[in-house]
Amino acid sequence: MRESRAYQAARRLPKNAKERTAAFKNVRENLPSMSTLSMLRHATIKHGWIGEHIGINVAQKVATRAFKAVEKVAFSLAKRVRFKRYGGLNSIEGKNNATGLIWKGTFLKVGKLELPALIDSSDPVVTHGLSCRVKYCRLVQRNISGTRRFYAQLCCEDKTLSAQDRHLLRSIKPPGERRKPLISEGGPVGIDIGPSTIAIVGEKDAVLLRFCDEIEPKREEIGKLQKQLDRQLDRQRRANNPQNFEENGTIKKGCKTWSRSERQKETQKSLAEMQRRTAAHRKNLHGSLLNSLPLHENFFLEKLSYRSFQRNFGRSVGMRAPGMFVEELKRKAINAGGSVSEFPTVTTKLSQTCQCGTVQKKSLSERWQLWLWR
Repeated sequence: MRESRAYQAARRLPKNAKERTAAFKNVRENLPSMSTLSMLRHATIKHGWIGEHIGINVAQKVATRAFKAVEKVAFSLAKRVRFKRYGGLNSIEGKNNATGLIWKGTFLKVGKLELPALIDSSDPVVTHGLSCRVKYCRLVQRNISGTRRFYAQLCCEDKTLSAQDRHLLRSIKPPGERRKPLISEGGPVGIDIGPSTIAIVGEKDAVLLRFCDEIEPKREEIGKLQKQLDRQLDRQRRANNPQNFEENGTIKKGCKTWSRSERQKETQKSLAEMQRRTAAHRKNLHGSLLNSLPLHENFFLEKLSYRSFQRNFGRSVGMRAPGMFVEELKRKAINAGGSVSEFPTVTTKLSQTCQCGTVQKKSLSERWQLWLWR
């Protein structure tokens, strides 16, 4: 598509013009291979043993996911397409609840297999979800403590319960034992999030917290254990595949086949389990902090580049994941009736603005001293 003459002619048109957008659209429509429909038609052909185990709808969903990855490259939203490695496809889903993956009330039907589900009928939130009409199903695979477990996710047709409704229905804790909110209700809430700290300001009060502070003591322990496992895994990989390495220890170029011993598999499982527990603990801390906020209010925070955070504060951001926290805040706030607004830092210049309102360009060291003084 990019090498066609029509595409090159569209590039020469002036930017921010409707004719340019229309020209690019015509180029894509005139190429039959650059459409979702062509990928769906290709997915209907049974390719080897895969076509014997999954239905047409499931294959078309995988094809749609692949086409979206290619489309990001075409729109310059990604540099390349990332292919799933062997064993990396951990979820499949259907297009409806009639073929492919079918939910039958108490079990999930996958082709000729019937997988019974473990359902907690005493949970009112689960009961509310099962009472709705199921639109389509998703089968998710997760490895927990080296054991492969499967979960059925049901996409239903109804309104979801808000955070307040879920808390009232479940009644996990008595009113006297519930955690007090960090910020009192009434008025907008401002959030200033950093690599390791988070400041929350309301109309009446404000708090400054260490972000995911409970995971900090485990940081050195996790780092030491991961280094030991990485070195052990590298020794096992070299011992099991001497034909793939040069005499100086570097990996040979070209296609190679790798063999794994049972001990190497156990090492990989222990490393994956350690990373999974860390991610689960971090997600739990995110949810605990979010539930202590008045999610039905309007939140305001700076529009930051969390990718820049990763480049400059990689270790701290890798343990705390502030970008993931912001995405979860947006989802929960919208569900509770609130909103999240992000304003650009170029126009506000909060770090360069004095309390009297004067804006003066300052170095990073001066901004840090000003923040401590305030």
